[in-house]
Amino acid sequence: MMFVKGLRLLAIGAAVGCLMQPSLALSKDLRIGFDLPTNSMDPHYHTGPKNNMVNSHIFEALVKRDDKGVPQPQLAESWSLVDPTTWEFKLRENVRFHDGTPFTTDDVIFSYERAPNVPNALLSFKTYTKSIERLEKVDDHTLRIHTKGEAPGLPLDLSFILIISKKNGEAATTADYNTGAATIGTGPYKFVSFSPAESTVVERNDDYWGKKEPWDKVIFKMMPVAASRVAALLSNDVDLIESVPPNDLDRLEKNSDVSVIKTATSRIIYYTFDVTDEPLKGTHMSDIDGNPLTTNPLSDPKVREALKLAISTAQMKQSILQGLAQINGQYVPEGYLGYNEAIKPWVADAARARQLLEESGWGPNKFKMVLSTWNAAFPNSDAAVEAIAQSWTQIGIPTSVFRAPYPAWEALRQQRKLGPLMVYYSNPSSEADVMYTSVLHSREGNFGALNPTRYSNAEVDKLIEASVAMMDRAARAKTLAEASRIAVSDNIVVPLWMTVDLMAARSDITYHARPDRYIFAMDATPN
Repeated sequence: MMFVKGLRLLAIGAAVGCLMQPSLALSKDLRIGFDLPTNSMDPHYHTGPKNNMVNSHIFEALVKRDDKGVPQPQLAESWSLVDPTTWEFKLRENVRFHDGTPFTTDDVIFSYERAPNVPNALLSFKTYTKSIERLEKVDDHTLRIHTKGEAPGLPLDLSFILIISKKNGEAATTADYNTGAATIGTGPYKFVSFSPAESTVVERNDDYWGKKEPWDKVIFKMMPVAASRVAALLSNDVDLIESVPPNDLDRLEKNSDVSVIKTATSRIIYYTFDVTDEPLKGTHMSDIDGNPLTTNPLSDPKVREALKLAISTAQMKQSILQGLAQINGQYVPEGYLGYNEAIKPWVADAARARQLLEESGWGPNKFKMVLSTWNAAFPNSDAAVEAIAQSWTQIGIPTSVFRAPYPAWEALRQQRKLGPLMVYYSNPSSEADVMYTSVLHSREGNFGALNPTRYSNAEVDKLIEASVAMMDRAARAKTLAEASRIAVSDNIVVPLWMTVDLMAARSDITYHARPDRYIFAMDATPN
């Protein structure tokens, strides 16, 4: 379904007038090929990166993240600590929403109260409001946030919550944002149309409070098939694409009409699984003859260690990923807060893996599994998933592969009927606690919103929760590093590699790629 807001008419006389003035620049649109769809224009419906990317062109946050994940002013000009549990934010004056309504503290309070409470939200924003105790309006452009304890990560958390208009949002539903009726922000672009499986279109906001954007329109095209994205770029149907297959790198680098952009990212590719008995209710785990299991073999630490030792990430980096990977055996890159220098990549050892299986009583060939991911989940994902399944098969755990379009795969995952999953997480910050609170913490309360398999370790939870309230940066780093050590040793959320991403653009565009893989038209300029 396509939602369109406000068709614009161009008078013939005006068009002729423009043609008669050669000094006027020709209009220019930016067309971006995405690998996954945007599923809603409600900025508080889903914490997924694609939704946030697109919505961040229309809406803004008090705080934005720069390309290193460091908080910077956006709708807030500044912030400071009044006392250990009170933050004061000074808001920009003379900012207006797209309908002309002034931006005030009331809009911020309304947004923060709505964000964790959107009905039927696919992935709730409550993880980003977890530290807020109370919101206080000081005046129209001053907000005080009282926290439940010391909350050093509050500015970073607030960078994920986009501000909506109280006037337009009080009676609005998610459907109203999808049609454009309530899609009214303060950002550099305004809503034009939204079709979840096809494209989202925005147009420049000429009354924007900040720097004027060079693009008349930005069209985000949903193109899940990598070959189609590359073909569209080469035929000039799009200007910028993400997730270029490594196999296409050579021919693109030789093409003078395009430029290739390589970026070391914070996207961690990992496999994980549910160690409870829930997956046994599906069809992706069974005994060797296909009969239901009564106990989940993945609950055995020796089986999990065997699975890890069967995989040679070093070999995969060269043979499948063409060297485009960073392998460090943990969840964040070196230099990030929470990186643990003591953790090193494991060395594959198939013989030891088989021995562990025998010691556990689960091998060889006592059960079989299905390893799953969605179609084109990441560059060369098909070959990578097949290689891991083959490695597990070779040590005595017959493993096949299941792939599906993302919406269908995600529906099965939410039903907890899948076996091992191969997925990824792009850390949007240079601090590990953003990932740890969302992915490694148990799914409870305001934590674990993106924990795909209900991984749970009480000691890890305790460390993560402690880090959230630590103002001492060195102490936070040490605490997060310890949480990483424990989680890595559990072998339930197993880090494989971090991607070196490939993007490509038409040669008449310069694009600044970010390590967090967020794609913004604001980072693209015409040459």
